[in-house]
Amino acid sequence: MDTGAGLDGSGLVDVASDSGETLDAGAQDVGTADAGGGGTKAFGDTCTDNGECQSNLCFTFGTGDQLCTITCSAATDCPSGSQGQKCNKQGVCRP
Repeated sequence: MDTGAGLDGSGLVDVASDSGETLDAGAQDVGTADAGGGGTKAFGDTCTDNGECQSNLCFTFGTGDQLCTITCSAATDCPSGSQGQKCNKQGVCRP
């Protein structure tokens, strides 16, 4: 099922927020995010493709790390992780 996430032609992944607003995720092209991923990797695990993640969202952060994550609109949307509950400006949780 497509959640509205996809490539915008610039090599970046667009992530649709719960409000329907499209946020430029600033990620490398790792595919499109779909709800209910079939992957086995949990939040914060390293990944190279969306399909590896339980959330079906593998995001490339500014440090170059590719990690399984989820979309968010506030810090409280994010699970506890190495940086605590943090929702970045691209609308994804930073593990």
